[in-house]
Amino acid sequence: MPGARVPLVAGIAALLALPPTAAYALTARGVGWTARLIRARAATTGPVRAEAR
Repeated sequence: MPGARVPLVAGIAALLALPPTAAYALTARGVGWTARLIRARAATTGPVRAEAR
């Protein structure tokens, strides 16, 4: 009888591990995209001059 529950337990474990794994993958991709965006903006903007009053 316990051997029959192995697929069920494995399926539940896989479903429980999937959301954190997907969240990590999406966060890593978002961080990389944000870093590229910041680098691209920094490369195209010149130095900012302060106004003297």
